[in-house]
Amino acid sequence: MGGLAATGARCAKAIVEGVRSLGIEVRVGVHTGECEIADGKVAGVTVVIGSRIASLAGPPEVLVSRTVRIW
Repeated sequence: MGGLAATGARCAKAIVEGVRSLGIEVRVGVHTGECEIADGKVAGVTVVIGSRIASLAGPPEVLVSRTVRIW
């Protein structure tokens, strides 16, 4: 895998695997794009897409959008 988005996907996978031993299951969505800052918070369509992808994942899945390149 290459690039920051792929690094994010690897990190998400490590988190999913790391918390499993604690009896915790998480789901993760990874998307890449430009974000906006509104009132000191991250916002914009990229954040919405990432959230929607995460909502489609079931524990303990990592789902990525098409914009995330995984080699």
